[in-house]
Amino acid sequence: MKHQKRKKVLYPNGKIEKALFNQGFSYVSGVDEVGRGALAGPMVACAVTANSKQVQLLKKLKVRDSKMVAEDKREELYDKLLAVLNGGYSISSISSSDIDTKGLSYANNFVLEQAILTLKDTPEYVLVDGFYINSINIKQEKIIHGDEMSVVIATASVIAKVTRDRLMRELAKEYPQYGFELHKGYGTAKHLDAISRHGYSPHHRKSFKVSI
Repeated sequence: MKHQKRKKVLYPNGKIEKALFNQGFSYVSGVDEVGRGALAGPMVACAVTANSKQVQLLKKLKVRDSKMVAEDKREELYDKLLAVLNGGYSISSISSSDIDTKGLSYANNFVLEQAILTLKDTPEYVLVDGFYINSINIKQEKIIHGDEMSVVIATASVIAKVTRDRLMRELAKEYPQYGFELHKGYGTAKHLDAISRHGYSPHHRKSFKVSI
């Protein structure tokens, strides 16, 4: 399915999902990952499944790319999204040590695949943010900047982000010297400074080269 040239939008308009519903699909799934570029913490993915009515309800909540939503607003949105989905979502993750051992490309495909395969119902059609999942036998479509263009991908983006942020806040309690609750494991100046002073924690990705 081809889409028009991407235009910067504030909120996904649901046109991609509507086109699929018009083709006869009853449900559309979206999947996205967060934490790919972090220096510490897991990579987390979320997959969601929604019918036409649910997509409209998600639109009304003004769901959008998680990077464009403030942290407190994401937390508020999280429970509302889950209520609309009514169990139609799944979370997967892979640890920093496994990312180091198996590589980033493997990790990325793994979390997307597992999020899809652990949905309670097998998806009819999957919209993937920026990647093609090479290990599933399900109709799928890679959408560049999908979290800006697709309602279901944006929904998955927010749920995955909130899930991972909560995990990083828990790690911050165990390793307060790194400030995980502030940067969530990404390579900010303060994080790099903490690594230079304290070395790596067990949750840092040793295979990622950093300049400190």
